[in-house]
Amino acid sequence: MDESHDEVKPQIIIIKRIKKVKKHGHHGGSWKIAYADFVTAMMSFFLLLWLLSLLNKSQLRSIAEYFKHPQKTGLVQQGTKINKDQKFDFYLEKGKEKEKWKDLEKEKQKEKEKEKEKIKSPLQTESKMNEGKKDKLMMDKMDKILAMKKDFEDKLASHPELSQFKNQLNFVVTADGLRIVLRDLENKSMFTLGKSDFEKYAKPILEWLTKELNNYPNQLVIIGHTDSAKFKNGKYTNWELSVDRANATRRTLINYGMDPNKVMRIIGEADTDLLDKNNGLNPANRRIEIIILTDEAVNKINKK
Repeated sequence: MDESHDEVKPQIIIIKRIKKVKKHGHHGGSWKIAYADFVTAMMSFFLLLWLLSLLNKSQLRSIAEYFKHPQKTGLVQQGTKINKDQKFDFYLEKGKEKEKWKDLEKEKQKEKEKEKEKIKSPLQTESKMNEGKKDKLMMDKMDKILAMKKDFEDKLASHPELSQFKNQLNFVVTADGLRIVLRDLENKSMFTLGKSDFEKYAKPILEWLTKELNNYPNQLVIIGHTDSAKFKNGKYTNWELSVDRANATRRTLINYGMDPNKVMRIIGEADTDLLDKNNGLNPANRRIEIIILTDEAVNKINKK
């Protein structure tokens, strides 16, 4: 055996160290957070822009004013208390805009009032003129009635035979004209008791009245009144008696020469309109009333 083969050569061990070079690796999840913040900020920004696009000019001016003077002014929410001494350099929507609308509404209202005044002015002038005419006509009418009343009273007082009956003849000015009242006195009746026949002394009064009534063109209404005494039989009442006495007066005046067309109405009112309301049996309640009508009163009667 060869000795050379008996020697064992030492085995050389080679250790190869590989140096690993680290490439750029990931940085964890921090970048995601940063990106999310960026996206959120952009969304907020665009949301802000969208909200700003919805505001009107007044609100935009208010926001701009706030950023100019953040310590002096700001948006005022509903219900916020404001100090009396606090001054604002701007108007909010509920301030300046409302003031503008109020001013416009006031101007429109003024214009409407002016137009109304233009329309009303001629009408008011005409109305005042008509009222003035009506007042003048009313005064003229009253003057005529008063003059008529004085004429009757003066002639009655100066009449030698009829002056004794001045307590039975009254002249009253009314809205419808002059009311002539012929009333009974105690123990001195114009009519026979319970009948429509005139007593003898009453006829000269009616004759004188006829003459005086003919001096005026006015038409007449004759009204009969009674006291509250009742008839025993019940078939003939104060209603019939009052009408019969009014009609008897009409006939007597016509017999003495009065135009029949002067009488428009004869009316019987029985004891419904007593002169002495506390004593229905007072003789003064028995009376005849002759109303000398104004033109207006005649028109009222004709319309009825």
